[in-house]
Amino acid sequence: SDIEQRVEQIARRQSMLETRQSVIGSLTESAGPARAGAIVPLPSLAPVAPNGGRPTPVGDTIQLTPPMPERQSQLESRIIKSVAVAPTPIVDSSKLATLERLETGLERIETHQLAVLQALESAVERRSRRVKSVLADIGLDMRRMVANPHSGAPRGTGGPFIPIPAPGPQASPFEHQVHRTQNAMMEHQRVAALISAVPLVKPHHGELELSSGFGPRVDPFLRTWAMHAGIDFRGSHGEPVRATAAGRVIHAGSMGGYGLMVDIDHGNGLSTRYAHLSRIEVVEGDMVRLGQRVGRVGSTGRSTGPHLHYETRVHGDAVDPMRFVRAGLRLAQAGE
Repeated sequence: SDIEQRVEQIARRQSMLETRQSVIGSLTESAGPARAGAIVPLPSLAPVAPNGGRPTPVGDTIQLTPPMPERQSQLESRIIKSVAVAPTPIVDSSKLATLERLETGLERIETHQLAVLQALESAVERRSRRVKSVLADIGLDMRRMVANPHSGAPRGTGGPFIPIPAPGPQASPFEHQVHRTQNAMMEHQRVAALISAVPLVKPHHGELELSSGFGPRVDPFLRTWAMHAGIDFRGSHGEPVRATAAGRVIHAGSMGGYGLMVDIDHGNGLSTRYAHLSRIEVVEGDMVRLGQRVGRVGSTGRSTGPHLHYETRVHGDAVDPMRFVRAGLRLAQAGE
């Protein structure tokens, strides 16, 4: 009968929505902080049972795992039982009303699921654009940057790159939206991999006093104007010095006026230097991660007292490290 067919359609549709919710759960979990503020709770749906008793919870709680065959049978039997179809040619208006409420409720959930994915796509895209904008302000072109093999990406993985195929013309709006969301997330992951190798933080934890900035200054020894290629942080002897981004150590030892110095290559022409150290705690060739301790504050080389001389270089040219630090603060304030 028509009622039995509608009941079967409702069961199949709810099963489909539960499977879709599993996909949404996986995507939102993968998105991490990018999803914050972008997703609202699933709308409640609790249709009234035909006998006026306890509401049948069809669709009010969508499971995050695809339904098994046993679950499918339970869903069908539950809906059929709630409708209580009788083998009679007489159509009960209350049963039709129940079916309409169930169908309307499932339509609400389907619409909401699509909206959740659209919100997730927008949130991820906004985050990627914000990162690109901040890095562009410090002179980095994300389009030309490539993933740094020393940025802490998972090792022991590989294989040919096979793009996710676009949905066919017969695909549902949900499938098209999933594809768009996945593409946005892939771009965001690429941006995240790049930014992990950009020196956007201070080379220490806690407070160190900035004692000398970047640019022309009076040389402390010769008392004449000279170029200062980095910034100086006054600190106590032995305070830890930390890598400001992931990378590979290309120098760890004495270097003229720098004294004991660590030089880290972050890829894409970016490098950082940590000088006047009292002790070095890495060796050349080491892969270091963001925040890893690379040495201790000291006063070796051409130094007037314990402090850290810190440089950022782009393709070998010294640039003001505070440009990078300020960019990192902007991202942190924006929740990145």
